[in-house]
Amino acid sequence: MTVRNNDWDTPWRRVAASLYRRPKEGKVTGSVSLDVTAAEDWITRRRAQGLKVTMTHILLLAIARGIHEKVPAFNGYVRRGRVVGRPVLDASLSILDPLTGEMSAVRIANAGHMTLAELIPQLDQEIRQVKSGAVLPDMRIKTRLAKIPWPLRSWAVRLVAFLTLDLGIYWPKLGLRNDRFGCFLLTNIGTLGLDVGYPALFPNANVSLVVTMGAPKTVPEFKDGEWVPRRMITLGASVDHRIVDGSHIGKLFTQVRKIVSDPAILEQPGQDSA
Repeated sequence: MTVRNNDWDTPWRRVAASLYRRPKEGKVTGSVSLDVTAAEDWITRRRAQGLKVTMTHILLLAIARGIHEKVPAFNGYVRRGRVVGRPVLDASLSILDPLTGEMSAVRIANAGHMTLAELIPQLDQEIRQVKSGAVLPDMRIKTRLAKIPWPLRSWAVRLVAFLTLDLGIYWPKLGLRNDRFGCFLLTNIGTLGLDVGYPALFPNANVSLVVTMGAPKTVPEFKDGEWVPRRMITLGASVDHRIVDGSHIGKLFTQVRKIVSDPAILEQPGQDSA
């Protein structure tokens, strides 16, 4: 087939070539639907036994375990032009800051080795501190930057990113932190009534992965000649393509699916990477 120049060089394409810049953002997105029927039944039984566990606890720890044990490549970031690994795997959960009405995050150190019994009280304590009015470090720096008038604000934001992310400078007294959120960030968009979402990779953070968990819903599944109800949750993910690629995402969610099908795995300590 012969393609003429005017088939491509239309008026819209000429305007679009002026409106948009060449793509250069290294982000990969994807989603996976998880059957959480067994997990919800397990949660009901364990809550009756006194363990205050939720699906958020399970998914946060399942992702941390999946990275730590099966895909440790996620636990790296770019510093001074090179990918470096973290000594431990920290995880963050996005939450609503009641003081500002904006989203912030609480961080759990060394999540890859934790059990549910260790994660639940620590995460709940961090959340209670925020709800009681504690000011998080990332909110302090955002407040300071927001007070700078435009266009100086844009330069200040780029300067902070250069110092913390490119050079790896850590100066907490000034609010300069080069690894504020750890390896990955989980956000529960199901509380907002959303089923699936593809999150942004925050440019001023070193996370290689952001995961959204949607609202659980009941869907029919045809099994053994009849329709049976199943409970499903969709996870959406965005990853830093400088660190990992699609094959890493596949390995991670394969392991997450395995753990979610049997959450009792998370009551045992995590193992070293394979």
